Amino acid sequence: MEIPEYTINDLKMAERDGEFIYVEFDDFVNGLINRDMIDDAAERGILAFVKENGTAKLSPKQKYRLEKIVEEYGTESCTICSDEIPFNEVLDFDENDRLCSYHKHQMDKDD
Repeated sequence: MEIPEYTINDLKMAERDGEFIYVEFDDFVNGLINRDMIDDAAERGILAFVKENGTAKLSPKQKYRLEKIVEEYGTESCTICSDEIPFNEVLDFDENDRLCSYHKHQMDKDD
């Protein structure tokens, strides 16, 4: 998954205009922070920076570290349709039986 490049102003406009990739990535970052999923202090600092400023002002080294976090958490696919799981759903992926939101909803309806 590619990290979107945005500022906080871009994020605010995206929320208004429906540019969901920024919002999804912001949800992902907030989820990592709120769930205390990152042990490394430098990586927690990068996530805090992204939460406050977006990704556009990251240094190359910070962006590289953020890419490693995304590789660890953000590269899942639905076990039924193989669609890539969006950033805002990836932290709940295991709890959702490794399914995209559509297929999870379908499976829950069938129960």
